[in-house]
Amino acid sequence: RVFRRLVGSRGEAIRHFFFAPNPRTSHVGRVVSRLRPGVRTVQTIMSVPKVFEGADQLMFTDEVITLSKYTQRRLQEQGVERAHMIYPGVDMSLAPRAPDPRAQRALRAALGLPQDRTVFTFAGDYEFSDASHVVASAVERLFATTGPDEPQACVVFACRIKQPQSRRIEMNIRLRLKHLIAPHRLIFLNEVERILDLLAATDVMMLPANSTYAKMDIPLVLVEAMRECKPVIVADAGPLPELIEGADVGQLVPPGQGEALAQAMRRYLQNPQMAPRQGARARALATQRFDAGAMAPAYEALYERLLWA
Repeated sequence: RVFRRLVGSRGEAIRHFFFAPNPRTSHVGRVVSRLRPGVRTVQTIMSVPKVFEGADQLMFTDEVITLSKYTQRRLQEQGVERAHMIYPGVDMSLAPRAPDPRAQRALRAALGLPQDRTVFTFAGDYEFSDASHVVASAVERLFATTGPDEPQACVVFACRIKQPQSRRIEMNIRLRLKHLIAPHRLIFLNEVERILDLLAATDVMMLPANSTYAKMDIPLVLVEAMRECKPVIVADAGPLPELIEGADVGQLVPPGQGEALAQAMRRYLQNPQMAPRQGARARALATQRFDAGAMAPAYEALYERLLWA
């Protein structure tokens, strides 16, 4: 159906494709572009490619847009000189949902989260990176070394089940951590209808992923958490460091190391003012870098350049 629509003409001056590079879709795009030589074309690469080698053979549009400097650099190394970067954006004009402790307590009560623990939320996936296993490893280390008189943590796995393999991985992690499961200490969620409320009720967001393949380069859930004044812990891999880039808005951890993630989590438990301080700076940084109000004009300027080139 997409092919038939693209072959037809509706008088458009620009066609903008949004997909991750793959041979089949790129071949179709190249064919229809030849059939409509007067129509200018743009492709936004929506996810980090699984492999970059040969990516230049998959690019068929006049302009290529990446969602991170990491992907832009990797494509340029493969000879895609026309790769430009425009960060994804969210509406940063929205006020935080829990601007004070009373509002956060109300959200936690509605979501069944504990009031007296530091809540760490992992909003990733089970299948396309090692992040869920790293979080499980960190949980084992964190709970094994936290004494009863020390500040306590609650870890939320908020992972959407995408395929049957995701369910199997989730069950394996539950079995691995079953000896640690206690009220308000480990919470497993799948589809989260009130994800923005969950972000607002969280203290710290985590995505210690060695890859953002099958996700956006800069996952919007992390940007939305920063909008809610939450610091982020991410792996020092791929595009994820671009969320922080030296600013005091969270922590970078080495990929694949559960102990490093556990140490990062302990810092928030031992320094209760660290998360609020970094969270305020996280919102300021996200407003500067990931605002839809800046993203839209960047695309508008691109369209103007194509139309008048």
